[in-house]
Amino acid sequence: KRIVELYRTVAYPGIPIWHDTLEAQLRRDRYLTNCFGRKRKFMDAWGPDLLDAAFSFKPQSTVADVVLEGMKLAYIDESPCFQKALLAANVYDSLLYRYPVEEVDHMSRFIHTMANDYMFPLMEYNGREFQINIDIKMGFDWGQKSMKTLKIGACEEETVGCIKLLVEEARREREKA
Repeated sequence: KRIVELYRTVAYPGIPIWHDTLEAQLRRDRYLTNCFGRKRKFMDAWGPDLLDAAFSFKPQSTVADVVLEGMKLAYIDESPCFQKALLAANVYDSLLYRYPVEEVDHMSRFIHTMANDYMFPLMEYNGREFQINIDIKMGFDWGQKSMKTLKIGACEEETVGCIKLLVEEARREREKA
């Protein structure tokens, strides 16, 4: 209990203020709107469960909408690098794609565009603009041990170089096994 109180008052003193703001909005009309403009009406009985759901709605729904928007943009992109990408899974806050390993240049362009454009939108909350950082991982299977975290560069050449190194490293590890 003490740790939670220190978290709310010392580490993140704005959280109680934010909670009060959300609670006041709920008392007015029971609606909250996330950073993408998606509204939700909270119809449950007033109490801790309703407030917990409301406090979670904005951050969780915003992340989900970032992922869904990125998935939609990737789906409608008709460029060659996006045509080779196969969506394997959408798991709440992540997308899992399969890509032919021999297509490193196209794969790099795909990853670079997803990371810098489609999954990194500029958002606004209470007059402040922000972006949510993302992680990109790649590997030959979905297992956590085989996944390598990519460092996405501001320019595509950096991304291509990083991906080529990781593909070669992953190939060597796979051949050893």
